[in-house]
Amino acid sequence: MLLFITLCFKSEIYFTYHYVYEFISLNYFIYICSSFLSVLYANLFAGYKVYIKKVVCDTVAIKSFNHTNRLSSAGRKTLDPPVNTNNVLLHSCCAPCAGDVMNEMSRSGIEYKILFYNPNIHPTKEYDIRKNENKRYADKLDVCFIDLDYDKEAWFQRTKGYENEPERGYRCTLCFDMRFERTALYAVENGFKVFTSTLGTSRWKNLEQINSCGIRAAEKYENLTYWTHNWRKQGGANRMVEISKKEKFYQQEYCGCAYSLRDTNQHRKEHGRDSIKLGVKFYGDSD
Repeated sequence: MLLFITLCFKSEIYFTYHYVYEFISLNYFIYICSSFLSVLYANLFAGYKVYIKKVVCDTVAIKSFNHTNRLSSAGRKTLDPPVNTNNVLLHSCCAPCAGDVMNEMSRSGIEYKILFYNPNIHPTKEYDIRKNENKRYADKLDVCFIDLDYDKEAWFQRTKGYENEPERGYRCTLCFDMRFERTALYAVENGFKVFTSTLGTSRWKNLEQINSCGIRAAEKYENLTYWTHNWRKQGGANRMVEISKKEKFYQQEYCGCAYSLRDTNQHRKEHGRDSIKLGVKFYGDSD
């Protein structure tokens, strides 16, 4: 029987194998085999040529659809930077916000480096914790981690006069501007055409405000683009929490700056809660 099948289907089997070997993955190979055997069992030898050609055509169609939409195994599109480059500079504010962004870039085959420049974080103890958590995950993924100066005095000078601005106010714009200007400068000096940031991952941030600051910083240089991708969409916000729990990231309880810490503690006091204790809360502790 096997000899008979081999003789009858020689050309079609070769044609199918050619497509399997050249164009499709193991999943599609399994699809072909199972479809072929189902057809053979159900129909014996009646109309076998038509069915085999249908399997091949369906497989090629699926491959074409997959290539066009570039879907991952999880059903999400892989990422494409806004310009023709596969090298991105990722400004990162902390490990929880960076976790899913880093995973998505790695999943999409994008080469990237982490730049940690956050002179707003206060006090130094909090700064070190957040930086080290971010570096820990970068090391785990074998991603380059660039640690720039902690020039907090320059940040206080930059935001002077706006100490009482509310969260998402003009002080935050000044803060984003400072961090993105330094990121853009590093990008230009080191050959990056695209940079982006994890800042927009948090639902506490104004994404439009962040993107405006990023675009403004990039516009100062030729051939530099700020990538305004919305990292919260397609489940990004949920994956952020899932990864943080899995990795047991440090869970910061305020934005980062001295004024945010002041205002958060004041709010907690008004509602009968204790002040924030630095370095004691981690994702997954309460699970």
